[in-house]
Amino acid sequence: MHWRQYGVNTALPTLPLPSPGSPSLLSVVQVLPNETVTIKRVVSSETISQNNCGNTNPVEQSIERHLTVTHTADLGGEAKISADGKISGGIPLEVANAEVSVGSEIAAHYEVAYGREDVQIRTLNLVTNGGANQQFTVNHVQNWNTGTITVTVGTWTYSDDYEFYTSAGIEQLSSIDLGCPTPTATVTATAPPVPSETPAVPTEVALIIPTATTPPPPPTETPTPEPERHITVSNYLVQPYDTLGGISLLYTGSVDGAKAIRDANGIGTLRGGQVLSIPVYIVQPGDTIGILSRHFDVLVSAIVEGNNLRDPDLINSGQILVIPVNCQSSEHCN
Repeated sequence: MHWRQYGVNTALPTLPLPSPGSPSLLSVVQVLPNETVTIKRVVSSETISQNNCGNTNPVEQSIERHLTVTHTADLGGEAKISADGKISGGIPLEVANAEVSVGSEIAAHYEVAYGREDVQIRTLNLVTNGGANQQFTVNHVQNWNTGTITVTVGTWTYSDDYEFYTSAGIEQLSSIDLGCPTPTATVTATAPPVPSETPAVPTEVALIIPTATTPPPPPTETPTPEPERHITVSNYLVQPYDTLGGISLLYTGSVDGAKAIRDANGIGTLRGGQVLSIPVYIVQPGDTIGILSRHFDVLVSAIVEGNNLRDPDLINSGQILVIPVNCQSSEHCN
């Protein structure tokens, strides 16, 4: 949309905003949020595999992602909003000295500061039926609230639609059953029974001599079953300006798994368009780094250094670790 003067229907020539220190005109900004329309933008997606071929009961897995939200706004017309929330570009000559700050006015309606970054934690439950091998596609989305603004400077006015980035989320897009292997029946040939003669029944009555009763064996303790340990592998499409620390934060809630992600994928430089495999494990009660090392056949040092563990003897139930599954020897991971 254009700046217009009351009673004038044509757009006037425009100039950039004045330099700092120039006299400024007063402006009034009115914000009218649209409570019924929210725009959802898909920014990335990932695939998550869940193999439940060996069980008859459904298995449910909860995934957790840490999403960074930067509270900024976009305008639909010719004007733009700068990083500090002011209108930049599309300013008529007559109001070029006005400092029109719309970002803070829009953000105030959503009770946040313009340009502030928040980390929002989102969870999603994925369920695979027994005897199935499911692959899920999960989208990462941005939620933008909408509305209109009206800026008034003297006899000039500017109205436009806006979109404001308020929150982020994860959503299951689709799932496919990759199928389970069909067991092959094995047929074993057996020889026919050899007929034998029926022995004659003796006429004497056998003398049965009672023997001492053998005492039952002492009861044995039932061993405590081992917790089920499995790695969840997600595929992540690298976006421009991504960092390994940021990707680790997304999947584990901490930047400490950056090296383990690098080792798991055998990469040097991170580039947009790469597809990374993110193998994560949720620590169970009784787990130790040594147990995980033996169970997943991964070097202890690869787990410790890959996740930047300050105390290898102290890991907590529920903690999320990146397991660099290809680090069976120091030759594969440095």
